[in-house]
Amino acid sequence: MVGEAMSITVDTTTQPVNLVWLEGDTQAQTFRFLNGPDTPWDLSSVFISAEARSTLGVTTALTVQVDDPASGELTIHAPLQGLDPDVYDYDIQFNDGHRTATYIRGRLQVRKDVTP
Repeated sequence: MVGEAMSITVDTTTQPVNLVWLEGDTQAQTFRFLNGPDTPWDLSSVFISAEARSTLGVTTALTVQVDDPASGELTIHAPLQGLDPDVYDYDIQFNDGHRTATYIRGRLQVRKDVTP
């Protein structure tokens, strides 16, 4: 299906996750967080935020969607206005009310679209 993103499984061994999106497309990336082998992390009591910072230092919030918290899956989306072509650093932070931790980070490259 067009626009569907593959899910990336995240555990304690996950390294930075680099993404490539195209300007003007409806982009999203799904992550599945695990507490152990095949054990989803219940995200019910976790506040999750994600941001991207451009090479010019402009920070933009990414939309975080958690449809079924017990599945351990969340999806990040570009903001409604999209992202300008550039290379961004991004991260996804969790806050459980006691501490804040960054579990995913990486580079997000937004490439110019060829088709208008």
